[in-house]
Amino acid sequence: MLFPIVFSLFLCFSEWKFTGSPQFIGLANFKTIFSDKTTLTAFINTLLFVAIVVPLNLLFSLSFAMLLDRKIIGRTIFRTLYFLPNVTSSIAASLVWVWIYNQDFGMLNSFLSRFGINGIRWLNSTHLALPSIAIVVVWQSVGNNIIIFLAGLNNISSTLYEAAEIDGANWWQRFFRITIPMLTPTIFFIVIMGFIGAFQIFNEPYVMTVGGPGRSTFTMVLYLYILGFQFFRMGEAAVVSWMLFLMIAAVTFVQFRFQKKWVNYDV
Repeated sequence: MLFPIVFSLFLCFSEWKFTGSPQFIGLANFKTIFSDKTTLTAFINTLLFVAIVVPLNLLFSLSFAMLLDRKIIGRTIFRTLYFLPNVTSSIAASLVWVWIYNQDFGMLNSFLSRFGINGIRWLNSTHLALPSIAIVVVWQSVGNNIIIFLAGLNNISSTLYEAAEIDGANWWQRFFRITIPMLTPTIFFIVIMGFIGAFQIFNEPYVMTVGGPGRSTFTMVLYLYILGFQFFRMGEAAVVSWMLFLMIAAVTFVQFRFQKKWVNYDV
């Protein structure tokens, strides 16, 4: 792992097109990347994607985990069904969702047409394309987080809830005073992993929209891929990769820095 990391840092200051030897060019790659409007577009799109996916993933996974934690009929079957998208190939899932989102004969628009809602351009609208892809990512990743939340819920002692009920606490009070505080380590882990995964999104935008329409789904990793493996501008691609690394590292550092103020590790 050390060699590609060091080599990519060297490429940031070099020009290399996969042939011959890299040529040192100083800060030219940085000047090109930071003066290119596409960089800002990819950066903003990535942040918007993260802002959509992480909260939704957290909300849905916790909600479903609490439902599945109850003693209901067919609980094991439901857990399996929720987890199935997580083990499905993201490429295959993206292709299926392209058909579901199809404006003319897609399953989703066919269903909505029964309520008088017609012709929504899910993947062809600059306003809807990114949220539509975010929904697919949440659908596919929520199952894994449900399993993690279930593990966290099982570690909460039932005596805490029993004592709260004796004291007259209602469901909401038990949820915010016991469940959430005791789940903060699990929430912290899911948020950290969610941020890292969302920043690295590539498969879904590439398969479903190829960064369009109008670069509304053009993300940092997609930008990196096109620079490096379509135009063979490996030096500029290396700069984008290090930008992405620093973004993820900064967000992770901030979260670890402030975890002491809200994460409870006392059992």
